[in-house]
Amino acid sequence: MARKHFELTDCTQRVGDRVLHRIRATRDLPRHGVDKGMLGGWVEHSTCLAGDAWVDDDARVFRNAKVYGQALAGEDALIADQAKVYGDAVVVGDARVMDQAKVLGKVELSECVQVRDHARIRGDTWIEDFVQFTGDMDYSGGPDLQGFRPDITPRNNQDDYVPGEPYFRLVGHARKIEGVLMKRVKAIRNLPHAGVVKGDVGGWVEKESNLADGAWVADDAKVYGDAVLAGEVVVFEQARVCDRARVTGRAKVWGSAVICGDAQVRGDAVVCGQAYVCGKAQVGSDDERACVCDCARVAGRARVLNCARVYGNAEVTGSAVVSSFARVFSDARVRARAKVQDRARIFGTTILAGAVRVGGNAEICADVTLSDTKNVTTIGDYLEPFYESATLIHTGDGPDDHLLRVGLWQGTVDEFAARIEELPASWSANGTQRRTWRAEYKKIEKAARALTSRPR
Repeated sequence: MARKHFELTDCTQRVGDRVLHRIRATRDLPRHGVDKGMLGGWVEHSTCLAGDAWVDDDARVFRNAKVYGQALAGEDALIADQAKVYGDAVVVGDARVMDQAKVLGKVELSECVQVRDHARIRGDTWIEDFVQFTGDMDYSGGPDLQGFRPDITPRNNQDDYVPGEPYFRLVGHARKIEGVLMKRVKAIRNLPHAGVVKGDVGGWVEKESNLADGAWVADDAKVYGDAVLAGEVVVFEQARVCDRARVTGRAKVWGSAVICGDAQVRGDAVVCGQAYVCGKAQVGSDDERACVCDCARVAGRARVLNCARVYGNAEVTGSAVVSSFARVFSDARVRARAKVQDRARIFGTTILAGAVRVGGNAEICADVTLSDTKNVTTIGDYLEPFYESATLIHTGDGPDDHLLRVGLWQGTVDEFAARIEELPASWSANGTQRRTWRAEYKKIEKAARALTSRPR
């Protein structure tokens, strides 16, 4: 049996009750631009990945899902359940392949494409945005697809929605759902942005004022109370928007997600899975795609802005802000007035509280509570040989009360110094490169010692 081209590291995150491990390459994978020793994405167990396939960035593969052949899962893609991605397929962006779905051949999925149930996508095609493949659909190539489509059936574009004109009516007998009388909506105009044609029946609303400006509710999704969807918004599957919540712009809400209270979802934001957004929280801003998914919770006056992502079992509460390209995931908590920005990554059981601000390329995965910005220092960004970042975390006032995190490694400065002396000679580099890398690590050690020796 061929030796596996990756190993599971001790760096983990939780998604629901599943524990995923970050992977590290044990040999070069030229096809994917991966060098031996480089870190990849996340898998639950070693059988999730086979052949010369690779999981990169923050992509996740778990349960009995498998990526194999020459396939690639990257960025924030998710492959779960019994799904299979193989051949030369590429799944990136926020794409989801779930249930018993298959993606094979030279297919490329990106953005928020969903392939579910027993659907199969094959051939040579590129598919992006909110295209969905469900049921027993078998799509074998053809034209590239983009835009929001609940299926790939060609649509008649006559009678398109004109802003300001009615575009739906309430139909059927009212049903009491969750203590509220609701009716289904029926389109009386085409809504191209939602893949809806005149005559389509959608989800449930309490009253006509729940929808405005072309917004649509589909499947068994529900909008009630004084909640409002406005703009090119689509809420579908079993999602709920209620109370005084507002979803605007081109936002999408699906899965079993709940938006309630006075929460706002804006711009191109995505809220999905079992995510819960409540209180006066805000997700999204302008035209950027913030994302809250899995079992994450955003509450209070917290804000998730720009292209930030909160997922796993993470919580952002109080007046906390997660912005830029920051990531908060696993069981992390960001509370009070804490801010996470730039490309910082907060995960594990880390708690940020008080007015702490974490930015740059800082990476914190520790069982600590940090409440002051001076407790966190980013020493180096994207360091060779494996493009690691270095972050110093002060856990107390003494010189030994600290954690230094370099890539996946974490320990004291003294332990890091010992590690430098044990740099593996097996690195796929010549002696000059290894000396260069060692020098970079020595700079980190020197900077960290200076910081830990200062009075606090």
